[in-house]
Amino acid sequence: MNTYLKTALSSAQVAGEILLDYFNKLHDSNNKSVNFRDIVTDVDLLSEREIIKNILKKHPNHSIVAEESGVKFKNEKYKWYIDPLDGTVNYASGLPLSVISIALTIDDVISVGVIFNPFTNEKYYAVKDKGAFMNGDKVHVSNAKDMSQSLIVAAFPNETNSLSTGYYEAFGRVNNATKGVLRLGSAALALAYLSSGAIDGFWGVNLKEWDYMAGILLVEEAGGTYSEYHDKNGQNGEIVVVSNPNIHSSLVD
Repeated sequence: MNTYLKTALSSAQVAGEILLDYFNKLHDSNNKSVNFRDIVTDVDLLSEREIIKNILKKHPNHSIVAEESGVKFKNEKYKWYIDPLDGTVNYASGLPLSVISIALTIDDVISVGVIFNPFTNEKYYAVKDKGAFMNGDKVHVSNAKDMSQSLIVAAFPNETNSLSTGYYEAFGRVNNATKGVLRLGSAALALAYLSSGAIDGFWGVNLKEWDYMAGILLVEEAGGTYSEYHDKNGQNGEIVVVSNPNIHSSLVD
């Protein structure tokens, strides 16, 4: 097995045990911004600390880009992108829709990706040019032929502001053209599901790299397609669109 994949898997396992141990035992949570939904808990910090410790123990000269602790820059070639708890609001609310997401870039190419749902014991993982897997079984994106056959997940900011009208209009249009649009509260979990064909497409607005880098590799290695762009008016920020190849152009439109 790829050395870096082993590191990512073992790091995700350690973090998953922490998430399970603290689930439904949360007594202390605080806001990391004025948005009350943007909850950060001690679990995020503890999970991230253990992931970083495990990675640096094995690869001490690698760089870290992590959601809670920021950037620890050591090496331009190797960078680990870590989301220790994607779906924090779900987790803090007692909903087991939360995952750990870890990606490694080598020379800025996403080369390893792991998404682990400890509640279902599902480990999704991929190495560049080696395919995508879930618990040892190879996975592939769906073969839905058009939008009407497709189930989509969306991720966009919680706050209401001047840009929100565009988000919700797009949500409504896609919802009407498909089997429906879900919001899971975890972009990484949605991308894991997409890689295995459980859903057919995903789009997200203004995501952070640690939210989606592991998932992008999973989907691409599972035969999917990925686009990243700014909306034509330059108002709604960066948009990530990921899907099976059959519906990609329609979803982008």
